[in-house]
Amino acid sequence: MHPRTMKFWLLILIASKLVANQNLQNLSFKELDSLVLIPYAKGDYKSCIPYMEAARDKALTQYGNKDSIYTQYIMNLGFFYSNLGAYHKALPFLKEAVSINKEVHGVEHLSYANSAFNLGHLYVNLEKYELAEPLYLQARQIYQVKLGKKSEYYCSLIKMLANLYTFMGKYNQAELLFRESIQGFGEVLGKKHTAYGSALADLANLYQLIGNFEQAEPLFKEAKDIQFQADPKHPENAINLNNLAQLYVKMEQYSKAEPLYLEAIQLFEHTTGANHPTYAIMLNNLGNLYDMWGKDELSLKYYISSLKLKKKLVGEQSMDYAGTLNNIAHLYKQMGKYGESKIYYLNAKTIYERELTGNHTIILLILNNLAEVYIELEQPKLAKRLLQDGLTKVVGYNMS
Repeated sequence: MHPRTMKFWLLILIASKLVANQNLQNLSFKELDSLVLIPYAKGDYKSCIPYMEAARDKALTQYGNKDSIYTQYIMNLGFFYSNLGAYHKALPFLKEAVSINKEVHGVEHLSYANSAFNLGHLYVNLEKYELAEPLYLQARQIYQVKLGKKSEYYCSLIKMLANLYTFMGKYNQAELLFRESIQGFGEVLGKKHTAYGSALADLANLYQLIGNFEQAEPLFKEAKDIQFQADPKHPENAINLNNLAQLYVKMEQYSKAEPLYLEAIQLFEHTTGANHPTYAIMLNNLGNLYDMWGKDELSLKYYISSLKLKKKLVGEQSMDYAGTLNNIAHLYKQMGKYGESKIYYLNAKTIYERELTGNHTIILLILNNLAEVYIELEQPKLAKRLLQDGLTKVVGYNMS
């Protein structure tokens, strides 16, 4: 057995004995942190949470709720819940961290900036962009003063701010910030560094979104080449292949996209394993390709595989799980299987309504699609009720 492999399995054995023989509260912070490493490396964020909860409780008992150790653990909990798509569970932890750092350190401290950035990122996931922007801007100002514009952290922050402006439709501001981050990473880390390549890929995503495919394609390819030259066995290579495939789907060049998706899935499974949320997303993306291509049976196969894996890894209440439910519902609707479509739409609707505001675009789309399904099922009263619900959420209009 290779020494690195032996070390990994030894760590698993030690961790298993610790969990089996001791109450988590009796473990040290170092032991709890070590137990997180194994599931975290596999993308099994759900299994990380009990260890972080135990560490949080231990820190609260020993140091109180104003200590930096306690604050770090509640930020970790926010991070894991956010990555599981359980945003409503992540939000109170990240808000508490901001509040503590503001009280203890003040609003010009790096600790406050870090927690503000994390909370802002969660608001982006919740598509509450108006709440995310001031937090990002505060963090940017602090990073600029404390670290300078030639800091890797500053460059990363403005790249995230650029992504926010992309989501907000402020494309000119986003492009300027992406270019600033690309220049900064190039000067600080060099143009062969993967952070530089990642910034190129984000700018390419912007160009893809606005339909500027000719500028997007070479940037995606350059980002892919940078990562491959840095480490041909890194899972990020699979993500770059996936990004390029998505571009070809947008360009309706499905025959170009298919081999890239298949290569990405194979590479990610080889480097990281199939039990990972990113792997589930790639399966979903391949299902979407076949959906767009009109290959319904293949599409359904990969959507279902993705859904089963997401159920296992992130749970049935996550936004990511809801996204694939919605895709399957839409596919069944296209196939004329309205009974099956209804079930998946209703499940997705329940999750989205819990996590997002009532007039969110995706909720309104589901209400409309579900109403069309009820019409096909000859249930016009239910269809009218859903359309009324949608109109009420948008403009307060009453159809009755």
